[in-house]
Amino acid sequence: MRWRDGTSSSSLLALFGVIGIVVQFMGSDSATTALFGPVAIALAKAMGRPPEPFVVTVAMAAVAATLTPLAHHNLLIYGPGGYRFNDYLRVGAPLTLVVAIVVAFMAPLLWR
Repeated sequence: MRWRDGTSSSSLLALFGVIGIVVQFMGSDSATTALFGPVAIALAKAMGRPPEPFVVTVAMAAVAATLTPLAHHNLLIYGPGGYRFNDYLRVGAPLTLVVAIVVAFMAPLLWR
């Protein structure tokens, strides 16, 4: 699906997801969703698109924070599991990339 200017919906959603992931590291997943949810809805409405793909992308970006142990759910296993910071980067970076790509391509297909 393409927008009026020729940009694909998947590329716009991927960009929106990356911004959400970066912001999530500075706050919490619920704060990121609360902050970017209304922005996603407004952007979708302004572009004449359904808001669901944008909201799902924001929600997935907020909870897919596996790049570092700084997210609260990662901190629970960081100490007891004996993990190091680099372990999260080594496993979390590819996992976050896969989640971002899957969401960016599937969200527009599932919610039209």
